[in-house]
Amino acid sequence: MQLVFLGIIIIVLLIVLGVPAMPLIRGALRLLEGFSVLCELFFLISFVLLLFTKRRRAHFLRMDEEEERIGNYAVYDVDGVEYVNTFPTELMWEKFLYKKDSTVLRILSFRKRKLVFDRVSVGIVGSGLAAFTGILVVFMKIFG
Repeated sequence: MQLVFLGIIIIVLLIVLGVPAMPLIRGALRLLEGFSVLCELFFLISFVLLLFTKRRRAHFLRMDEEEERIGNYAVYDVDGVEYVNTFPTELMWEKFLYKKDSTVLRILSFRKRKLVFDRVSVGIVGSGLAAFTGILVVFMKIFG
């Protein structure tokens, strides 16, 4: 939040000092482009990790709040071992997306951590990758 206020103060100072609006708009678009590139990298890395996962049958147990991470996470039972999902839950659609029946998970053992991708996580990675690829294509058309 402080960064937003700092950005607003800097923009107001630049306008007061007489900087034309066009360079400010281009700078804001460049910042958005940089943020989009970072998001694209995140989803690309998640997609690559998904390629190395193994399919496992699991049962949804409950929603749990992780202490070191923000949000609620789905907890699954795979052969008597509990696994916490990699991405936080969608609270608005929780009753529709997370059911007690059997589901298929993608599990990746990475060092001492197990990354778990349920079907919602796979959808998030796929749609995020597609969306930010589209955004970057638009930026490339604008800036050449």
